[in-house]
Amino acid sequence: NGGEMTLKKLSTICNGGGNSIPLGVKFKNWISSFPGIILDGQTVRLSKSSTTSDNRLFEIIKSHGGKVSLKTLSSSYCNGGTQNIPRGVKFKSWISSIPEIMIEGETISLKVPSPSGNEGMTIAQQREAANSFKTASTTKPTLITSDKQLLEISTRDVFFTSSFCPDESQLKYAAINCETLEKNILLIEIWTNSRCYIIDCTEVDPKTAVDAMKDMLSNAYIVKFVFDYHSFAQLLCFHDGFPLIRSMFDIQLAIELKTGNLNSKVSQALRFFDMPTSTSWSLRSSAFSRRPMTNEIIEKAAHRCYIIWAIGMKIANESDSYCFSNDELRIVQRASDLRSGQSKRESSFDLSNSFQAGSLELLEARQANFLVAKPIEVFTEWDDILRILPPNISTRVQEIGTDDISEIILDFGEKPCCWKSGERVFLDDANLVEQSHIDAVIDNIGSFGTDNRAGLERQLHRISCMPNRSNVIYALTIRLGRYVNGNADMIKDLLLATDRSILFLGEPGCGKTTIVREVTRILSMNDNVCVVDTSNEIAGDGNIRHHCIGYARRMMVNTLNDQANVMIQCVQNHTPSVMVIDEIGCPLEVEAARTCKQRGVRMIASAHGDLRKLIKNPKLVGLVGGIETITLGDEAAKEEAKKKNQSSMSKLKRQRSGEPAFDIIIELSRERRDEWIVVFNSGSAVDAVLEGGQYQVQRRLRDPVTGKFGITEDEN
Repeated sequence: NGGEMTLKKLSTICNGGGNSIPLGVKFKNWISSFPGIILDGQTVRLSKSSTTSDNRLFEIIKSHGGKVSLKTLSSSYCNGGTQNIPRGVKFKSWISSIPEIMIEGETISLKVPSPSGNEGMTIAQQREAANSFKTASTTKPTLITSDKQLLEISTRDVFFTSSFCPDESQLKYAAINCETLEKNILLIEIWTNSRCYIIDCTEVDPKTAVDAMKDMLSNAYIVKFVFDYHSFAQLLCFHDGFPLIRSMFDIQLAIELKTGNLNSKVSQALRFFDMPTSTSWSLRSSAFSRRPMTNEIIEKAAHRCYIIWAIGMKIANESDSYCFSNDELRIVQRASDLRSGQSKRESSFDLSNSFQAGSLELLEARQANFLVAKPIEVFTEWDDILRILPPNISTRVQEIGTDDISEIILDFGEKPCCWKSGERVFLDDANLVEQSHIDAVIDNIGSFGTDNRAGLERQLHRISCMPNRSNVIYALTIRLGRYVNGNADMIKDLLLATDRSILFLGEPGCGKTTIVREVTRILSMNDNVCVVDTSNEIAGDGNIRHHCIGYARRMMVNTLNDQANVMIQCVQNHTPSVMVIDEIGCPLEVEAARTCKQRGVRMIASAHGDLRKLIKNPKLVGLVGGIETITLGDEAAKEEAKKKNQSSMSKLKRQRSGEPAFDIIIELSRERRDEWIVVFNSGSAVDAVLEGGQYQVQRRLRDPVTGKFGITEDEN
C-alpha cells in the first residue's frame, strides 16, 4: 500500500487483529510495538529507516553529481521504467515511494539521513544542516540573570547594537521565543547564528530586557523568526506607542498558508518540513517556572528556540524553500508585518472558501474575500416598558440609563429595584411598591399563561408573575428582551458552512436566547426555519412575529408540557429544514429533539449548564448521546485500570450509549459574554469526560466595540 494505510484496514487484513497477537493485547498497541512502524492517529506507516533501497539506483544518481533528470534515470535504470517495477505503476510514482529519493519537478536527487534524524534534504543541504546541528549541540546557552549581565552582552554583541547595518544581500537571522505562564513572561530566548541567550525574566524585568533588545528588534536587516507572535505580543508589540519589531517572520503564518490550519503547533511545522520531532516542545510552561532551573531545563529552553531558528533557516534557504513560491513568501512577510503591530489575536472567515477560519493578517495579505467585522448593535425597544411602569419608577429608570439593565423587579411592600450590570439598583428609596402599581402593570399586558409568563404585543420583553395561594399576583419580574445585530458573526462558519446541529449551554442570564434570535435570523435567509416558541420569548408576543428573526416561522406552545408534541408536529406538518427551540428542559423534549434530528432536521437549541454538568444531569444527558453502565470482563477491567493508571480495577464502566442529538456545543458565561467555548465534536468530548480526561475546544473571544474576534485552541 505504498508504505501507508489505515489502522482499520491493516487490522482487517490481519483477520481483525487476532492473528499472532498475545491474548488480551489490542491490535493498535501490538502494531505500535514494532520498531519499523510509525502510528500516527489512525494511520500506520513504515518508518523510513525500515525501507530497503536499490543501491544501483543510488549509484546512477551519484554518478550524475547527485542530481539527474527523471527521463535519464528512467532510461539508465530500467529501460523506460519497466524493470523491477510492479505492473501498471508509472516510474515517477514508483520512484517517489522510495524515501531516500527527492523529486523536484522533473529532477531527481538523493536525501541523505543524518545521525541527528534530519531526513528529506539533498546532499548539499544535509552538509549545511549537519553543521547547524553540530553548532546546536556544542553551543551552550548563556543564561542572563541580572541587569548588569544583560547590559554587558547587549553592548558587545553585534546583534544587539544599532551599528549592524549591512546591505540587503547580507541579511542576518535570529529566532526569538518566550516562555509564558498565565500571561507572565518567564524566559526570553534568542538564537543567532552561533549564540544562544536565555533571559530569566523572574530576575530581569521584561521591560528592561526589551530595552536592551530594541535595536535588534527594530533592525530591518535582521530577520526575526518567531512562532505564534501573539503568545508574547504584549511584551514585544509596542514601545513608546509604536510597533517595535521589524522584519519579523511568523512561521505559524507560513504553515497556515500552506496547510490551512489555524493556530498550528511547532510539531505540525516539523512534520511539514520533514524534520525530526522534538521532546522539548512537549514540556508544559510550568516546567520553566521552577527556580533554580536545572541545566536540562535550560538546554530544553535553548533547543525550543533553536528549532524555530532551524525551521526559519529552512524557509530562508533558497534551495530549501521549494515548497514556498516567492509570492507566498511575500504574503507571509506582509502578514507578519501586519501581525507585528497587533497585541490581540484576530481571525475571520474566508467567504470564498466555505467560511474557512483564518488569521486576519493572512487573509488581508492574500487579499481574500473575508468577513469584515462590524460593531454589534444592541436594540432594546424601551418605550413600551417605560409606558407600563409606574411614573416614579419610569422616570428613575431613564435617569440611571437603560443600558445594561436586565430585569426590573416589583415586589409588593418592597422597594422597587432593577439589576444593572450585575448589581442591584434601587429605583425609589422613599416609596414602597403598592398593589395598585402591580395591578396597573398587569392591566397593560397580555394574560399570563400556565407558566406564569406574559408578554407585550410584538415585543421581546417577558413579564413573569408570582401569585399567592389565592391566585392574586403580588410580585412581577420584568425581563428586558433584546436583539443584537452581529451577535453571531463569530460563529458564521458553523452556521453557514455546515449543517450540524448546535446546542448553546449556559447559566440563566448569559445571553443564550439573544444569540438564538440572531442565529435564527441568519439561517432564515437561506433555509426553511421554524421556531418552537415556548413562552413567545424568541419571536415576541402576539400573532405577528418580531422582525428580528428574519424570515423564520414561529409555532406557539400553549403550555410547557406541550412543547415536545409541538416539536414533532412541526416536523410532520411544516417540513422545516431547521428547527429552533429555546430551553430544552425535560426528558420528553430531549427525546423529541433526538427524533427530529433522526428525521433529517437541523436542530438549534439552548439548555442550562455546561457540558460537564449536562453529563451529570440524567434528564438532559440524552442531548449528547446518553450514558450507560456496562460490566467488563477481567482482562478488559485490568486493561481499563492500566490505561487510567489506577491501582484498583472496577468491572463497571460508564460509556456513551448513543449518538448525540447535537453535534456542536457552544458554552456561554454570564461573566464573559464575549468569550464563547466551541466544542466541535460533542460525542468525543463526552467520551473524554467519561474517561476522566480533557477535550479539545476552541475559544472565540470578541471585542464588543469593534466586533473583531480571535480564535484559539485549548483543552477543557
